[in-house]
Amino acid sequence: MNKLVSLPVIAAVPTTAPSVLEPAPSVLAPATADDSKLRALADEYILATRKYGDALVARDELLEKGVPPPPEILRIRPRDLELGKKPNFDDDEFWHRPCDMGLMERSGNVQVRIQETDERMEIVTLKVQPSEELSARGAEITAAYDTWRASAKKPRGYKKAERAANKAMRDYYRLEEAVSETRAATVEGMLAKIRCAEADECGGEITGFNSGCPEVMALSIFQDIKSLAGKTAS
Repeated sequence: MNKLVSLPVIAAVPTTAPSVLEPAPSVLAPATADDSKLRALADEYILATRKYGDALVARDELLEKGVPPPPEILRIRPRDLELGKKPNFDDDEFWHRPCDMGLMERSGNVQVRIQETDERMEIVTLKVQPSEELSARGAEITAAYDTWRASAKKPRGYKKAERAANKAMRDYYRLEEAVSETRAATVEGMLAKIRCAEADECGGEITGFNSGCPEVMALSIFQDIKSLAGKTAS
């Protein structure tokens, strides 16, 4: 026997798929999240970074005015190059930079030998003692450099410039900590931290880092993601 089953009729009301009108909320960007405070802190930090850099330049330029010309004994000689010591900058005429002194203090050389067979590889590092001539020249340059820098006089206004640089440094680190300790609730907040890291790198793209603001912000963003993931799971 055939039976006619009556089914309820649903009114045909035109609707639009929710995904068209409102995208599904991202787990990294809750609809109610607001990172305006974090973005404002990031703007303050970027400004503090510039002020700190400018203060350091002003202080160092003022300090250099009180430094007399380097003595002739610090002039780079052809024999220095023959002995295997090359300045860190090609346009230098004198051994007059702290990094140059580090080069002179490490007057010895290191040689690496690799002995390899089918089953074993040995890496041997040999420390080669410098010649007496090179050791004497390095000691001469180091002593002359120390005496020359000690003769520098701080010009008028230097203490004020140094105080300004120290204050700019404190503001810089205070804001860096404030930004890194503030948890981001949105992707925009994390991008604000990336802007801070880029500002610390003089506006350049970050391709790698070992320390400093880029590392601080990267670790902070890791914590942001973990925090947001925990909230989503709960």
